[in-house]
Amino acid sequence: MKKVVSFVAIALLVFTVGCAKQPPMTKEFGLANLYIKTIDTLLNEDPALNSDIKFVAIEMDTLKGINEADKQKIEEY
Repeated sequence: MKKVVSFVAIALLVFTVGCAKQPPMTKEFGLANLYIKTIDTLLNEDPALNSDIKFVAIEMDTLKGINEADKQKIEEY
């Protein structure tokens, strides 16, 4: 019986955590900032490889879920 009660309690906990409201998307957590942070992470992965680069080419049409304002923000960065 303890196993059943424990299982139900854990299942309810997982369900309530999974269904919790997500915070609204703000400037600080927008997709453009996520892509910018990813670019920074990749470029800083090996500074010796990336020290002399002047340009980075990004195919904007393949980025998912961003609008024109986000694309502009990434381009400006």
